[in-house]
Amino acid sequence: MTYQEQVCQWEQTVSSHLPQLSKPQVSVLACWSFALVLLKSVGMTQVSVWLAMMLGGKMGAWRQKLREWCYEAADKKGEQRAQLEVALCFAPLLAWIVSWWPAQQQQLVLVIDASARGANLTLLSVSVVYRGGAIAVAWHLLPTGTAGAWEPLWEEMLAHLAPAIPAQWQVLVMADRGLYSRDLYEAICRQGWHPFLRLNLQGTAKQAGRDDYQPLRSFIPADGTVWSGRVSCFQSERRLSVTTLLAVHVPGYPDSWVVVTDLEPQQSLLAWYAMRFWIEVGFKQGKRGGWQWQHSKMTDPRRVERYCLVMAVATLYTISQGEFGEAELADSHLEALPPTHIARRQAKGRQRRALLSQFTLGRLWLMRTIVEQEPLQVGSFAPSPWPQDLPTFPQRRRRPKQQKKSRAQRRRWQQQHRARQKQDGQKKAGKNLPL
Repeated sequence: MTYQEQVCQWEQTVSSHLPQLSKPQVSVLACWSFALVLLKSVGMTQVSVWLAMMLGGKMGAWRQKLREWCYEAADKKGEQRAQLEVALCFAPLLAWIVSWWPAQQQQLVLVIDASARGANLTLLSVSVVYRGGAIAVAWHLLPTGTAGAWEPLWEEMLAHLAPAIPAQWQVLVMADRGLYSRDLYEAICRQGWHPFLRLNLQGTAKQAGRDDYQPLRSFIPADGTVWSGRVSCFQSERRLSVTTLLAVHVPGYPDSWVVVTDLEPQQSLLAWYAMRFWIEVGFKQGKRGGWQWQHSKMTDPRRVERYCLVMAVATLYTISQGEFGEAELADSHLEALPPTHIARRQAKGRQRRALLSQFTLGRLWLMRTIVEQEPLQVGSFAPSPWPQDLPTFPQRRRRPKQQKKSRAQRRRWQQQHRARQKQDGQKKAGKNLPL
C-alpha cells in the first residue's frame, strides 16, 4: 500500500468523523495531519515540500493550500471561498473519541485549563485526559492580556461538547485553582456532568448543621488523610449552597488539595484529581514533546485556532494507535528467572510501568505502518482505571540557605581578589622577560 493510498484511506476516516467539512477542507486536513505524524513539525514550508515529494504537485501550490486553510473567507481569492468554522468540529471530535471508546467503560474525564502559546497568545482548552496524556476537543485563543472573563468561553465550549456524550455516561470536569467560579460549577451541572474543581485556600466553608464559617485550611487533616463532607462554601456572591468538599495535604506536594464536587462524599475520591495533571502532558505534546508548536510564527488567534484542529486530529489518531504499539512490546518473562534473581525480587508487588507514552508508541506504530506499506488500522482506546490511591510525590531536597556576607567580609574578599590578580599579572610579566 503506497503512501498515497494510505493518505486516501486516512482522508476517508476523517471525512466519516467530520462530515460537516467540505471535500477540499477534508483533503487538506488529512494530508496535513498525516504528514505531521512523520515530520513532527509545524512549519508549512517543510510540510509543503514533503507533500510535493510524496503526493506530487508543486511545493508553492501545497503551501498556498495550507495557508488558505487558516485564512478567513475575506482573505481568500475567489467567490466561492469558505472559511473553516472550528467550533462546529468540537462535538464531532469528541464523538470520534467516544466511538472508539470501550462500550463497557462509560466514564470520561474532561479537563479545562489555560496555556501560553508563545508570548502573544493564551490557549483556553477542554481536553479528554487518557492514560497520562490528553486530547484537545475544544479550544479558544485570546491575545495575551485580553480583558474580560473566561467563564462564558468555558461555558460555550462545554455546551458545544455536550451532545457528543451519551446521557448515561459519568463525566467529570476538572480544573485547577484559579479557574473556579460558581457560574462554571453550575454550567457543568446543567450538562448532567460532575464538577471536580480545586479551590484556593483563602475562602471559607460551613459544615452542615453548623452556623459558623471556618477557613478552608481548617478542613485539611494534619495526618495526611482525606476529609470529606457536605458544606456550604463561601459567604460572598460566589456562595455554593450545598456541595461536597474534599481536602487533603499530599506528602511531597507543595500545596494542599481542596476540591468541590456535586457528588456525594461516598461516591467521590480525591485521588481522581490526580488525572488533572495529565493535561500538562497534553500541552507538552503540542510543543517540545510532539508537534513543536513553540517554533511557529503564526500570531493571529483565529488562524491559530484552525491550525489547532490539525494538531488535535493528529494527536487523536496518534494516541489511538498506542495500544497497537504497546502490544508489540515483548513482556519480560520473570517466571523463567531463578527465584532469587534480583529482577524477580524487585518486581514483586510492583505494576509494570510503560517505557513510553501512548503518544510516542502510537507515533512509532504509525511510522512502522507507513514504512511497511500496510493499511491503516482503526484506532481504539483502552482507558486505565481511575486512580484509587493518592499519588506520591518525591520529596524535594532544599538547599541550605547561604548566609549573606557582611560588608567587611565582602571588602576583604575584594582586596584578596585584587591581590591575586596583581600577583598573576606579575608572574605573567616575568615569563615574558627577554633572556
